[in-house]
Amino acid sequence: KSGLDLTLQSGTLDLAGYALTINDVFTLNADTTLYTGCGTYSPSSGAKFVNNGSIVNGSNVGLSVADTSVNETGNAVFHVNLSGASCAAVQFNYATSNGTATAGSNYTSSSGSVSIPAGLTSTSITVPTLDNGCWSGSSTQFNMTLSSITGAYFSDNLAVGTITENSAQPSIQFTSNSQTVAEDAGLVTATVQRTGSSCNSTSVPFTVGGSATGGGNDYAIGASPITIGAGGNLSANINMNIMDDIAYEVPENIILTLAATADASLGANTVHTLTITDNDLGSFSIAGVQGASDTASDAYL
Repeated sequence: KSGLDLTLQSGTLDLAGYALTINDVFTLNADTTLYTGCGTYSPSSGAKFVNNGSIVNGSNVGLSVADTSVNETGNAVFHVNLSGASCAAVQFNYATSNGTATAGSNYTSSSGSVSIPAGLTSTSITVPTLDNGCWSGSSTQFNMTLSSITGAYFSDNLAVGTITENSAQPSIQFTSNSQTVAEDAGLVTATVQRTGSSCNSTSVPFTVGGSATGGGNDYAIGASPITIGAGGNLSANINMNIMDDIAYEVPENIILTLAATADASLGANTVHTLTITDNDLGSFSIAGVQGASDTASDAYL
């Protein structure tokens, strides 16, 4: 209407296919949006059109992308939806980025452009995931980000893809449940074997018991836990240094017991018993006769 200025003070204006003819002054205030809705407005510049807001060449519909979840080696499918049909094609860009998941190891880095034709309300983006061939103990995540939209606005342009573990948890156990050594054996080891591949190192806690006295008396032992490195079927040793003395003793033992760990399950052989036999001769005296024997049964006349 001639002689009247029009100001969009707040919110949005959707032309919804109509033609807007500006005879006087049309002003878009800051934080306002004009949606053309496949309509037209003229003039689109000059003294009669004051644009302090933003203009979207499309309908007043929002576009969002949803989170998704997938097993390793599957395809992560991100569903993209419009809140309503747009009168024009809606175009946007997308790109993945690392979270706890790493491109090239856990998923295939992806980027590109997508167009939703006029009248349609959804599409999808597919990102292949990768099998890292080892157990990581938890799900990993990567990000999907949409940008540079035309024909609509973003109501939610960020999503997370969760990759769930498909590898079996490794197990740990002793390679044997017992061994016997003399007290002059020196360094003795008990081997812990991990069966299965782990993406990370495995912490293996253990406890120590038995009749032998530690702390450098009968033996000294390495600290708990030991660590088995990342990779396939690997092992690590619990090291024990057996102390030799000159006193005769009955056989003693060291009992090692594997403790529960979040890094692996426990196998069948969780206890290893090391028996230490004496290497000193026992002494005896009978009616003034003295001698030495390695066992009491050897004392005879």
